[in-house]
Amino acid sequence: MWRSWALASGLVMVIINPIPGQEERNSDHLLEEGVAVRSNNLPALAYKIDSLLSDKERFDRMRQAVRRLARPNAAADVVSLVSGTMTSPKGPSPTT
Repeated sequence: MWRSWALASGLVMVIINPIPGQEERNSDHLLEEGVAVRSNNLPALAYKIDSLLSDKERFDRMRQAVRRLARPNAAADVVSLVSGTMTSPKGPSPTT
């Protein structure tokens, strides 16, 4: 849930020791999309954050990736889709 909130808020993420299983797979997805950095080593955490913040181009690319991946209106979109009021750019909703 925090991932959705962070993306909708436009935040680049720092992931620390994700729980094995679904948490780790979700983290892998965020890393692959370029919206997060990960640290499994607490002593290296400060270095990774400092490196990210000191590289403006990299940070800007990550923020652009966050904007691309974010779906801040997802809840409203689901309601529109379920109620049949959402239309796609290609035509009417699938319910019509």
